[in-house]
Amino acid sequence: MAAEAGERVLRERGSLPGEPTHSADGVDLTLIRWMLSLTPAERLQVLQQNVRSILRRRGDKPWARLSRHTSHSDGF
Repeated sequence: MAAEAGERVLRERGSLPGEPTHSADGVDLTLIRWMLSLTPAERLQVLQQNVRSILRRRGDKPWARLSRHTSHSDGF
């Protein structure tokens, strides 16, 4: 049972023993596998959290506080 739990954790992290962690051109395959292991709703949640984090670091207002009628020159 512990082995199954360990394999599940590795799968959730995007890597199983024997699988390459990076492609020949340096792409992190574990990150791709991890994202593909998520449901579409979970992927959206990760994306929204990343956007909020970037906005906070830039000093911008969080998306939730922006008016729906605010227009942005970059299309957002």
